[in-house]
Amino acid sequence: MRIALAVSMLLACADDAPSVRVETAAGFASPRGATVSVFGAFHDGRMSADAWRPLSTPLSRAFGKDACDVAWGDALREAKPDLADWVDQSTRENGITDEMLEKVAPLAKGDYVMTLVVYRYIPKSRTRPATRGAPVAGGMGRRGRMGPRMQGPPPEESHVFELNAGFWSVREKKLVAEAALRYAGDDLDVATAAFVAKLKALLPGATCVGWSGLEESGPLREGDVQHGDQDPDRHENEPAPD
Repeated sequence: MRIALAVSMLLACADDAPSVRVETAAGFASPRGATVSVFGAFHDGRMSADAWRPLSTPLSRAFGKDACDVAWGDALREAKPDLADWVDQSTRENGITDEMLEKVAPLAKGDYVMTLVVYRYIPKSRTRPATRGAPVAGGMGRRGRMGPRMQGPPPEESHVFELNAGFWSVREKKLVAEAALRYAGDDLDVATAAFVAKLKALLPGATCVGWSGLEESGPLREGDVQHGDQDPDRHENEPAPD
């Protein structure tokens, strides 16, 4: 009886452990010392500055910084409002696609553009509250996927955290690598530690850099207000609902 209980507990722990899969394009060799420009996170059916905030510090450490500059947010809307509006509409309709990445890549200072897709639930870290969202359809969009393993639907379990990171080569103009995390536990730090380890192995010695024309973007921090997360259908002079 005790043996059976111990085995059951071990299996439960194994199920909760983070699992990370990495897939790369044919001929991709993990380059040492590459540079990465972080575009932002897709969550709850749209690009979301809120989804990036709890991930900013742990994922930035994969690229040697406490907080990487991120393109999506007020800086992009102020510097290139037409592009920001197009990205917002396009990602709402199609997710993150090759077409979108082709449009934003010329602004990237890095060798790669990193985009994130967050499914449903972001667990608590030791210092930040959890974030929840409604299910989103699709992953990295209708195009630009690496293979069938990355094409599954979002998890049906509301408590499961799934996170995909895609790396678009600015020089080759295509998606060259993806990392996919699945985690059924409740500690964001545990999940991101496993994810960061895989990112460091995928791009050893990589550092994050910013975006041309968005020098004022800076890293997003807790408490920052980003208009990119507000409802664009509400007139700017219309008072917010009580």
